[in-house]
Parts: sequence; structure tokens; C-alpha cells
Amino acid sequence: MLEDREPTRGDTSEVQETTAENTAPGKVSKLAVWSYVLYNFGNTPFSATVMVLYFPLWLTEQYGAGPALINNATAIAALLVVLIAPGVGAIADLHQRRLPYLVFFTLVVVFLTVGLDFTDELTGSLLVAVAFFVVAFVAYQLTQLLYFALLPGVSAGRGTGTVSGYSQAGGLIGTFIAVAGLTLFIAPDSFLGFKVGGAEEIRTVLGPVGGWVKTTSAAVDSNTFLPTAAFYLLFALPAFFFVPDVAVHAPQRARLGEAYRSVFATLRGLRAYAGLGTYMLVTLLFMAAVNVAIPNVCLFAKHVFGMKDQQIANLMIISLIFSALAAFGAGRVSDRLGPKRALLATLVLWIVAIMAVTLAWAPWVLYVAQPLLFLAMGATFTLGPVLLIALSPSEKITEFMGFYVMVGMVATIVGPLLVGLLLGVFGGLGTGAAYRIAMSSFAVAMVLGIFLLLRIPDARTQDANT
Repeated sequence: MLEDREPTRGDTSEVQETTAENTAPGKVSKLAVWSYVLYNFGNTPFSATVMVLYFPLWLTEQYGAGPALINNATAIAALLVVLIAPGVGAIADLHQRRLPYLVFFTLVVVFLTVGLDFTDELTGSLLVAVAFFVVAFVAYQLTQLLYFALLPGVSAGRGTGTVSGYSQAGGLIGTFIAVAGLTLFIAPDSFLGFKVGGAEEIRTVLGPVGGWVKTTSAAVDSNTFLPTAAFYLLFALPAFFFVPDVAVHAPQRARLGEAYRSVFATLRGLRAYAGLGTYMLVTLLFMAAVNVAIPNVCLFAKHVFGMKDQQIANLMIISLIFSALAAFGAGRVSDRLGPKRALLATLVLWIVAIMAVTLAWAPWVLYVAQPLLFLAMGATFTLGPVLLIALSPSEKITEFMGFYVMVGMVATIVGPLLVGLLLGVFGGLGTGAAYRIAMSSFAVAMVLGIFLLLRIPDARTQDANT
């Protein structure tokens, strides 16, 4: 049970011992914890509704843009994150403030997402729409590193893994609710068997305030942008006011030059931070699996077993429930056994799930294999930042979170390239065989990840047994 107590903020006049787990003495209030969780509840749907689903559909329908454009735009955005994220993390650490930067980048994402809804009316420019998307993508990824860096302060006395589990489970639940709700704005027929009215009926129900809802087929998917932005901002607001932003030393000058000098100094001396360099390689491996195995299992179901789109959608919904449960449970396990052991078990689960997909001989097998993949994904989302926090010195935790997000972006590039290469090389064996080989490569990656993870110290946070 969570007990009420006022959030504790750091006193910059006293520098605490430099371990990430003790950045906030005492136990923070339930208000602080649930404000933190609600941020992810509202934040995570952006990645599904804008980055993955509706923006690419809208870009194709409104401007006739092909898949190459959205993939190129995403690649450019990912490259910008790779270049910017460590510097932003270093600036926040030098300044010993994370929350102001989180507020700023959140508002950038919200503003540009709203802007996407009106680009076709105000400018009609494909270039402006893509530029808005790229900047929003970058800002969203920067919110992630700042959000994770606030975790030690908000979890003090409660268990870093437990609060991380609450957060990630909340994000997955928020994604499900947001995607289901947004369907009301675009679907003219039904969702999960229930009759929904579509954009025209929603506009009628909203009356005078529904003027922004478009009913023409060419622009229908842009209806999702404004609700996504409003959902994000609404649930972000409590975090802006109630999440503790703990300082562990007096603030220093936070200029760009000093920040990148800190980044390069950290990279040169990475061996001084036990296990962190190796853990970044492990992160690359498991994030590649998250970014590739999850979307490709849907393609696998469609192209190998001929499953219908509605069957695949239902399977995804069922699997999301498993993912939320895994996120919550993995945090509890992490606080009891340590994040390293919990992550080792998760990598084993990845291997089992990937091989279950690879060896599937009938469609029903995927109803077992895909939930296993989503169990592994939910646990990974929870445990990834927790182990980094345990390994990181507190005075550089945001900088290392910048590296963590940077590596995740590299994985979004490397993973699909590997799958594309394997599908091309083994395409002559047939679609089914090529997909099985491509998917099995990530089981090999997880075996390597386990080997590397065994070499990392069994670091734990101070709240591991809370």
C-alpha cells in the first residue's frame, strides 16, 4: 500500500552520496507517484496513434505520400535523437533540473500535434506536415529520457521497480484506451463488434465545439491529432506540479558546450562506470527485438497463415493486456530479486516467445506465442530503465538516460535493416521460411544479450526490498 507523505525535494546545499538510488530521502506521497504514472498514461499513446498508426495513414491519404517518405522522415528524426539526447541529458544533470525540460518538450509535442490537425487547412504543405512530425518525434523521445531520470526521486521509499511497473502498465492501458477512443473519430462502421458513428456523428454530438472534426474522407485521419494532444496534456499536468525533481549537488552552468564536453568525457571514461558500457550493448539487443519482433509478428500472421486483419487486431488487444500485467509484475520482481535477475528471466522469455513464433505450425499457436512476446515487451519496458538507474551514478543519471534513449533509436534503425536483409537473402526459400529465419535471428540476439548481461554487476537500488 502507498502511504501519504509530502514529496521530498533535494537540497542543493548538501550533496548526498552519489548513488542513483538515494536521490530522494524518505517516502514520497501517493500524489507524486500517481502523477508520475498518469504522465505515462497520457504520453505513451502518442507513439501509437501519431508515430505508428494515424500520421502515416493520413500522410498517404491527404498528400498521396508513399511509405518511403514516412520511413525517411522517421530515420531523420531518429538520427537527430541520437545526436541530441545525450547532450540534453548532460545539460539537465549540470543544471540539476529535469522537470522544466520535461515541461518544455511536452508542450512542444502537444503544440505540434495540434498543428498537424491544421496544416492542410493553413498551409496545405506536405513539407510543413513532415517537419512538424519530425520535430514532435524528437521532442517526444527527449521527454522519455527526462521522465525516466525522474524515477529515482519519485520512487524513493517505494521501490524503483514497483513504480516503474505502475508507470509502464499505465502507459499500455492508456494506449489501449486512446486507440479505442480515437476509433470513434474515424471509423464509420464498428470497433470490436460495437457500432460507432464515425466523424460525422461525433461532430454532430459535439455541436458548436465540434467544428474541428473533419468529415471528408481525404482528411478523416487528422481528426485523431487534436484528441491525442489533449489527452497527452491533460494527464501530463499533474506531473508538472507534483513530481519531485531531486538535486544531488549544486547546479552548474548548463551551456551546450559544457554539456557535450561532459558527454565526450563520459564516453572516454566509460570503463570507470562498471557495467554501463556492456549494458548499452544489451539495450541495443533487446530494443531491436521490441522494435522488430512485435510489428513483424503481425506481418508473419498475415503473410504466412493468412489471418484476417480483424483477427490480428483482436490478438493485439489480448496481447496488450498481458503486456500491462507483465509490466506491473516485473517491477515487483525487480524490487525483490534485483533488476539484473529479472531482466535475465525476461531475455529467456524473449527467446521462448520468438522461437514459438518461428516454429509455429498453425495460426492458433500465435495465440500463445504473441502474448508471450507482449509479456516480454511489458517486462522489458519496466526493467530497462530500472537497471540503468541501479548502475548509474546519480550525478549523471540523466546523461546516461540520454545514452539509453540514443541506443534505443539506433535499435530502431539496425533492427529493421537486419530483418530486411535476411528477408532479401532468404526470400528464395518462400515467404514463410524467410520470415522464420528473420525472426529467429532475434533469439540469437537474446542469447548474446544473456551472455553480456551475466557480466554486469548485480546492482540494486536502495529500495529493492521496500
